[in-house]
Amino acid sequence: MTEYSSRSDPAKVEPESGTPVTSGGTPPAGSDYERPPEVSGGGSSQQGMTDQAKEKAAEYGEKAQEQAEQAKDQAASGMERAAEKIREQSESMDGTPAQAGTKVAEGMETAASYLKDHSTTEMWTDLEQYAKQHPGQALAGAIVTGFVLGRILR
Repeated sequence: MTEYSSRSDPAKVEPESGTPVTSGGTPPAGSDYERPPEVSGGGSSQQGMTDQAKEKAAEYGEKAQEQAEQAKDQAASGMERAAEKIREQSESMDGTPAQAGTKVAEGMETAASYLKDHSTTEMWTDLEQYAKQHPGQALAGAIVTGFVLGRILR
């Protein structure tokens, strides 16, 4: 070990071989230590791991997309049912409450139709365009949505 003391830090050794490591992080000259392929930075194993990670990410992305589509369809169905109930109740009323109920039901039906007719990707694109065209309203909507979700999730 004294042979290496001038070239390496005695506290630093390679964990697998016990070979002393120089201050540059490499084994001393003349040692027969070789880095394993997964550590050396090159090689097909690293590419294989990258490919596997990409495949898993794509798989999880597809599952998330499917779940988002299912949630969107459930939301559309729920809105249609709620709009129908509001419309039924509005028919039994007179005056301003009846008009307000009808307007709310129409808005919910319009939103439900939009949800059914558009994919989540199309909806995201529409949201981005709206936020670019109306940044103040988009910010206010995001704040209100965050507040409501925060209260619900407590």
